[in-house]
Amino acid sequence: MRYSERIVDSTKPGKYFLLIIFLSLLSAITAFGQTKEEKKLRVQAVKALRAERFDVAQEIYTDLLKLNPENSDYNYEMGLAIYEEGIHRGKAAPYLEKAIQNTENDTLPEMFLFAGKSEHYGGNFDLAIQYYEDYLGFMDKEGFERDELEEDVDRYIEMCQNGKVQFENNKDFIRIENMGASINSVFPDYSPVVTNDESILLFTSRRDNSTGGNMDVDGKYFEDVYYSLNVDGEYTPASNYDSTNRIINADVNTEFHDATITYAGDETQLFIYRDLHVWVSKLDNGLWTIPSKAQGRINTEKGSKPSVFITQDEATMFVVSEISSGMGGRDIYVTTKDEKNGQWKPLASLGKKINTKFDEDAPFLTPDGNTLYFSSNGHNSMGDYDIFKTVLNEQGEWSEVENLGPPINTPGHDRYFVTSDDGAVGYYASDRDGGYGETDIYRIILDCKAVSATMINGVVYSEDLQKPVATIITIFDPATNVKIRTFKSDSITGRYEMRLKTETTYGFMIDAEGYLPHSGDFTVPKQCDYFSLFQEIKIENLEDSNGRVYAQRASINNAFFNVDQKLEEDFEGMDIASLGVVEKDSLRSIVAEGYNPVELTNYIQLIDIVDPNGVRLAHQKIGDVPVSKIQTRDEVEFRYDDRIALAEEEKKKEEVNVEEEVQEETIVFRNILFDFDKSNLRKESINELNKVSSYMNKTAGVEVQIDGHADWVGTIKYNMDLSERRAKAAYGYLTKDKNISENRLSYQYFGEAVPIAPNANADGSDNPDGRQLNRRCEFKIDQSGTAENVVLKF
Repeated sequence: MRYSERIVDSTKPGKYFLLIIFLSLLSAITAFGQTKEEKKLRVQAVKALRAERFDVAQEIYTDLLKLNPENSDYNYEMGLAIYEEGIHRGKAAPYLEKAIQNTENDTLPEMFLFAGKSEHYGGNFDLAIQYYEDYLGFMDKEGFERDELEEDVDRYIEMCQNGKVQFENNKDFIRIENMGASINSVFPDYSPVVTNDESILLFTSRRDNSTGGNMDVDGKYFEDVYYSLNVDGEYTPASNYDSTNRIINADVNTEFHDATITYAGDETQLFIYRDLHVWVSKLDNGLWTIPSKAQGRINTEKGSKPSVFITQDEATMFVVSEISSGMGGRDIYVTTKDEKNGQWKPLASLGKKINTKFDEDAPFLTPDGNTLYFSSNGHNSMGDYDIFKTVLNEQGEWSEVENLGPPINTPGHDRYFVTSDDGAVGYYASDRDGGYGETDIYRIILDCKAVSATMINGVVYSEDLQKPVATIITIFDPATNVKIRTFKSDSITGRYEMRLKTETTYGFMIDAEGYLPHSGDFTVPKQCDYFSLFQEIKIENLEDSNGRVYAQRASINNAFFNVDQKLEEDFEGMDIASLGVVEKDSLRSIVAEGYNPVELTNYIQLIDIVDPNGVRLAHQKIGDVPVSKIQTRDEVEFRYDDRIALAEEEKKKEEVNVEEEVQEETIVFRNILFDFDKSNLRKESINELNKVSSYMNKTAGVEVQIDGHADWVGTIKYNMDLSERRAKAAYGYLTKDKNISENRLSYQYFGEAVPIAPNANADGSDNPDGRQLNRRCEFKIDQSGTAENVVLKF
């Protein structure tokens, strides 16, 4: 794109007029009581501030504030140095506020003005408005009219109001990343131009290694065109010279201003901005030619042109100009090329919908010709330049402009927005807080590029042992049950890595050391860019009020997003890069908690003792104690007759007498669970019912009984009806959806009478985990047995 920093942001005469007068007076005001060292530092600080060497000034004021931390002058000047440097303007606020608080006599109105600007930049709009109004109050008392003020503070207040509205609609799903130290520097970096495949990034910068090394009148180095290559997702260090002429021509930069505009002609032409005119370099047999001045109206039209954009087919050109016939300030104009003579037609304004009495700049038309992006400090901008867009409708008219809003726009300076051909990725320049320099180049993920595969980093942790555990994770196709691959977690760290396809659902089985296997499924989402996902698996035993383990649960958090970027945001100020793998995983686990949680529960093998009327007396895990000696529900130790003890012994010997009465084996399908007060089937329950159907189809003649249950919330009658509806839901799915014969299925229901887990904790408080387990359906399959009144549950 199209931009000359010298033209747009040249310093205004008198910008520091009040500051210089103020500093001149300070030497007389504050000299009293200063030590010799302090006086010397103060002189150095003032010189650095006057010379606009703001980084040096900050270092000196840091030393001065150590000597006198409450000094209002030092705090004010430190705030000015931070704000005017333009890198972390929001960090100037505490110094400016302390200067205001510690001023004993006459407070300079400019203290309130800069405090307001700093808070404005930091997004603290209400506080900024308060400071702005305080400043205007001071100026009103001094007899100044609003149009006599150097800055339009009323407009600043309006921008703060805009910002409050914009941040209510923050598009936090958009991901923005700084292009990093390979691209950005402590100097201004802006005006990105990107090839369609994003393999080459060109941009403009005003660095100390610019060609010729000279500075303009604004105290900044002349502009140069820089390039960086995208190699496997990593950008090479930026350079402003290419001796091969394959990326840019070796003479594209001069000792004066040279700035990027755009590619055109299927990336066979590169337009640049030089000497207030548009120049073009052409690709000839793989080599870029020396730039020459472009012919036509663009280089003869009156009025400065700080920004130009030319479409790839070279048929349309947008020009930013200060022509006197405009709306005011810089406006955007458009021209098309005459097909007969190849000349550009006269410029035409884009009109009041787009142009305002303020400044518009940096136009960019998407390759499909439908969306125009541009920057403006008019419209509903929330501070300095914001990025806007307008869309061409069927009648060929531009729509009402739309502010892209946060997080793309900030209260600061946001400009030079471009997108890739598919519109999935955007690039722009911003002076948002936390960058490397005055303005940095950022990359925005606007839409997915359909990354085909991704890496999932995970960790398995035992809640009981309070440490990671070794685990085998088997991934399979849930439709065919065909195993795809097996992964193992490290026995020390619990870490594992899986490379899987995006937009794919996988079945999995977790087999952790010392625990029952757990199985389920998860979906790897569509991914917009290359980054690793994170998965955390926690396994634990569930105990009843007597400390007996009745189930084991695996809790899985799927942080399927750029979790490492989220770490940088959530733990700002922490040196994440210096942390070890285990420490990073701990932080990732904190970030991942609660994202797409999946809970899988396996019930421990239980034995129920029931009386001849079917009332359960007790249950116990098989193998813990002999069946003949077991605790009943009223916690009284009870000895049953020898028939039950003999039945257990017979079971262990696997001696089955088919002539004796039938023993029922109850298989509890762990996922046939229900939401509170609901009887509709969950997705995971349908998966388990499909397994029941498959089993019955393979096992001819087997008959299944479905038992419905409820937790204890509600009346006995209500829970009885609810458990009936649940049993009917499972029964109906198998008979109607899976065509299982009604002759092979039956159902019954028990309400809250037969819990398999405590509904309450030992202290009487609610036990939601236990109640969830009790909201269930069980499936009984008849088989021969010898134990009277014993029902085995698995």
